[in-house]
Amino acid sequence: MQKENTISDTAVQKKCSAKDYWKIFGVFTKLGMVGFGGGNALIPIFEKELVEKQGWMDEDEYYQFVAFNSLIPGAMPIKFAICALMRRFGMMAAILGAIAVTLPTSLISFLLLTLLYFSNPDFISKIELGIAGCSMFIIALMFMFVRKILQKAKKNGYYKISVIVFIGAFLLTCENNVRSLFTKMTGIAIPESIPVVFNVTMLDLMLTAFLFVIIMSFAQKKWVLYLAGAIIALYLIDVGKNGWFPAEWSVSNWCIWALVAIALVLAVVSYRQKSTSAPQKLGKIPYLREGLVTWGVSFLVSFVVVALIPILVPNAPFGEYFKIAMDSYLSSVVCWGNYIPISEAFFVTNGPISSEVFFNRIYAVANVLPGANITKVTTGVGFVQGLEHSYIGAVLYSILGSNAGMFAGIQAGIMMVLGFEKLKGSKMFDLLDIYIRPIFCGAIISTVISLLLQGINIANKNGISGVFATLFLIALLIFNFVSMIKKWKLNDVVLLFGSGVVSFCVFTAVGMMM
Repeated sequence: MQKENTISDTAVQKKCSAKDYWKIFGVFTKLGMVGFGGGNALIPIFEKELVEKQGWMDEDEYYQFVAFNSLIPGAMPIKFAICALMRRFGMMAAILGAIAVTLPTSLISFLLLTLLYFSNPDFISKIELGIAGCSMFIIALMFMFVRKILQKAKKNGYYKISVIVFIGAFLLTCENNVRSLFTKMTGIAIPESIPVVFNVTMLDLMLTAFLFVIIMSFAQKKWVLYLAGAIIALYLIDVGKNGWFPAEWSVSNWCIWALVAIALVLAVVSYRQKSTSAPQKLGKIPYLREGLVTWGVSFLVSFVVVALIPILVPNAPFGEYFKIAMDSYLSSVVCWGNYIPISEAFFVTNGPISSEVFFNRIYAVANVLPGANITKVTTGVGFVQGLEHSYIGAVLYSILGSNAGMFAGIQAGIMMVLGFEKLKGSKMFDLLDIYIRPIFCGAIISTVISLLLQGINIANKNGISGVFATLFLIALLIFNFVSMIKKWKLNDVVLLFGSGVVSFCVFTAVGMMM
């Protein structure tokens, strides 16, 4: 398996040997084990492995897939496994990668839930002491990612616009984290009446940014861009500062519909202009056959798991486990941004799991593990429901929940590949490069504050002051960042888990002295 600089021009898929399949399995299993933080925190981790180390995607393609990722629901690790492997190695490699990146998260979730139910539940808080240190390695990777994006923007001549978009994205998404971090470090709470910045979700930001990119790619008059920009500003004010506009006005809904209408009108006008000058052919959609086969195989695996449950767990009612499977699948399908509120709506508000079990057991375990929250929560819900019948039921229900989330991720990955192949080379992709990348940088810095807060909260629960925890974690972060900048010969896995061991030992020792 030769490493290449790019794969853009390589349309022919490579035939995998058994050695190649083992390498694919090993790489994605490792990614499934080191992806602490979830969401935006996974972006630099996957970039370092898939682009820098393996060369399975080139840098530009990776960032364009990242932009697509925010617009298509599902677990990011699974979508990226499909995107990186289906185009390069074919359907079997893609499915293997999806299984490999899901397996560690699902297996460890199952084992920790078993320990939580049948032994001392306090061990979760001990694991958290190590996770706080692991997060500092992830933050260092995130800083490296942002640094690389800004360096590339400077090289390509759009540094100023990238910095403006980057800072704007951070200010729009960071309010809750900034308030909480300030309170943890100073003990002073900022009153809600004092506006700090905004609290826009990543979904809202990416949705408006993508619509604006579409409008820019079709617009021929500047006043159209000014109009779209004004509508987006109204939308972000409404969703980022609840209460500035009366709720009955539905400002955000009207803004989105207006942007969609503008984008559709411009697209239709552009298509008509092109079709009159030169008839447009739809052409063949690349990788459609591989996508359909991948979808079919993943569906077959799900069907086999569902068929096994009534045989091995005869007392489990069909309707109950079928509902769990569908809820797991649907919650994965509609997952944009923060998965926890979505899963709570499916499994707690309208489902069979109590709020106490969901947050004190399922979410508590998910919070200390690497990987996508989708996989961890669907596995946990399956475990809890299956355990009501037997331990075998817990095993099968866990597999069912994990497989439902994986199936949704595979579908989303196929959509990303087909969309990418149809749209690459267009003006829209050039604009994605300029505007979407710095938006991710801004959102990533917001995630950095969130991960730092998580570490401080873990220390606080063990009686350690916020000031000490902040200084220690920042020192650990600086060590990881410097080791990456200076390119010290330290393995990533050693840095990751070494940081976890150090934070566990320091926090445990300081906690005992308090």
